[in-house]
Amino acid sequence: MRLNAMLDQIPLLACNISHSDEQHRQIVTAILAGDVAAAEREMRAHVAGSAALLHGFLD
Repeated sequence: MRLNAMLDQIPLLACNISHSDEQHRQIVTAILAGDVAAAEREMRAHVAGSAALLHGFLD
């Protein structure tokens, strides 16, 4: 619940949504292809980007 509350602090800007959608597409594509390394890489990049964005708004 705490993480969701923090994520709600990110403004819903079209560029943020588009970028997040693309990252999710890449994660799902890697999972469906059975490419564990790519799925992990894409997920780590997504989480790191989300963390950086949150720090920018919350710090």
